[in-house]
Amino acid sequence: AFAKELASLADMYINDAFAVSHRAHASVVAITQFLPSYAGLLLASEVSHLSEAFHPKRPFLFILCGAKFETKLPLIEKFISTADHVFVGGALAHNFFVEQGWSIGKSLVSSENFNLKRFFGDPMLASRLLLPIDVVVIGADGAKNVKQIGAAHPDAISADETIMDAGPETVAMLKEKIAGAAVILWNG
Repeated sequence: AFAKELASLADMYINDAFAVSHRAHASVVAITQFLPSYAGLLLASEVSHLSEAFHPKRPFLFILCGAKFETKLPLIEKFISTADHVFVGGALAHNFFVEQGWSIGKSLVSSENFNLKRFFGDPMLASRLLLPIDVVVIGADGAKNVKQIGAAHPDAISADETIMDAGPETVAMLKEKIAGAAVILWNG
């Protein structure tokens, strides 16, 4: 009904909202049932630039961050074999930390089992996967600290701490990878 009402106000629909085009909103999808519909210039430009990731110049760096692991895993699976490096940050990294037996305190993590060990068991995939090497945590008292994370520090984060962000060493590592990349695709 809402899409029909919107359509009554126009002669055609031009979608220039790339960032929401994956959402089944009345103003994005349903309106196309009632009006002639076309991609706008901005949408076409976004699709054109994004398409470069399918046949990228090298080195190709894919940066993936966010919180909804179940929606991001297909992107990791797609690009881990085509990108030179895939950096997984944000709350997405927590799932990889847990899979390796590292403590994450009260940090956000998905409860599903995604069988992430396969990324560490394959030497080619493991060499392409980049995770934070240090993180900023906040404790129950509100104090912020930087902690190393990894195999050498599996219990660095205490049970009352929450990972908030990547730490300075991770930022430096990522800055180096960005500076050397010919193509960077960032999602998150």
